[in-house]
Amino acid sequence: MMVGAELFRQGPRPFAMSLVGLTNWVFTAVVALLFEIIQVTDSYLWKQFTNCCNFLVLYFISNSTVVYLFSSLVNARNS
Repeated sequence: MMVGAELFRQGPRPFAMSLVGLTNWVFTAVVALLFEIIQVTDSYLWKQFTNCCNFLVLYFISNSTVVYLFSSLVNARNS
């Protein structure tokens, strides 16, 4: 679980932490529901599909992080 207490300001922190908790529960439930299917269908095609999905998710997260950091650190550069 991500450390949300240090990432968010005081005002939106409760809402953000509730979204983090909800996201954690949803994705844990998805993994739990798909675990049997993943165990049974141990095929090469399934592995390629999951690798592609993992790449796309990590690509989106990394690009979002870079955009957020550059937009929030702009004020720090000029001071």
